[in-house]
Amino acid sequence: MGGLLLHSAFRAPRSALPSLSFELDDLQLLPGEAISGTVRDAGGPRAGVRVQVVEELPASELASLPFPGGPPLAEYGLDHALTTSDGGFQLTDLPAGELRLRLLGADGAELKELTVETGKDPLEIVLD
Repeated sequence: MGGLLLHSAFRAPRSALPSLSFELDDLQLLPGEAISGTVRDAGGPRAGVRVQVVEELPASELASLPFPGGPPLAEYGLDHALTTSDGGFQLTDLPAGELRLRLLGADGAELKELTVETGKDPLEIVLD
């Protein structure tokens, strides 16, 4: 019997998934990739910074997605973490490859945006 493989970073609304019939023995979840590191500024480590993975999809691709009531915003967060007291963060179960990180302050203001690759050495992000 064939199985169903889902990457752990796969996310979709229930209504977007086709009706599937399978046994639990046929389901295998594959682990995702990770990004980790620290955020600091001239004063040292920055706690409470929201580190968010974002993805932009062209409007043409969004129109083809099966979201009830229309597509979501063109830009949406895949995952996020808040930095700890030592400025550290870790994001897991991400798709492999290049991803864009957006760093937001406690007030929601954008502090920095950068492109990173999953599975690399811990990042050292310095804010201006």
